[in-house]
Amino acid sequence: MTRGERKDPPELVASAISLMRGHLSDGLSVADLADHVGYSRYHFSRLFAEATGLAPMEYLAALRFAEAKRLLMVTDEPVIDVCAEVGFSSLSTFSRRFRDAVGTAPAALRRLAVDIAEHPVSPFEVTDPSQPRVLVHLDLTAETLRMPRHTWIGWYPRPVPIGLPAAGMLLAGGGPVRLPTCLHNPWLLAVSMLADADALDQLAPSQPLVAVHRRPVTPAAPPHQIVLRFAPADPHNVPLLSALASLRN
Repeated sequence: MTRGERKDPPELVASAISLMRGHLSDGLSVADLADHVGYSRYHFSRLFAEATGLAPMEYLAALRFAEAKRLLMVTDEPVIDVCAEVGFSSLSTFSRRFRDAVGTAPAALRRLAVDIAEHPVSPFEVTDPSQPRVLVHLDLTAETLRMPRHTWIGWYPRPVPIGLPAAGMLLAGGGPVRLPTCLHNPWLLAVSMLADADALDQLAPSQPLVAVHRRPVTPAAPPHQIVLRFAPADPHNVPLLSALASLRN
């Protein structure tokens, strides 16, 4: 791959992600991405991680797993074919890493989609009530709340929605709610979608409203309250990989 024109940091990230999306099945390397945007591997990796919260190869893997989720739910392709389409040569490696990133195995995701279609998800929580609580306000517009919505708020070890959250709640409506904190998982993330969304849009939402609390929260010193301000997911956000509905079982 020839070295590209040097780009400013925001354009760098957008250009690198665009290249990733167009080459999910190819063996892109950090060197390929850095050459594409005209930076050294070191400076590219640093700027990309600062902008997205993930190293370039972690972000590429997230895009691959997001596409794998979609393919598993909209096609009947064998898992081994989906594995190859998103750039993995080893089915066992793909299955293990998919389970870590999504929270359920590839074949189990298909069964979960069928289960959601037959038994719609209703509000539930997976929390430790003994932990200190924080009052969480959901900043959703009145227009947004005209249609019934489900909103998941959950605790993650990093400020990215990869893997299942360690704890959280699925809420109906606009809150507020007193949420127990979670030891060793200080980052509060949220996603809101229509309550009647189909299985595909619940497990791989195309246009969710998302929010991230930008400071870690610890049970030892939780803030009195948190306001989660929702906005449409940016195309460059880390895709929502967590199969949140699997937590209700």
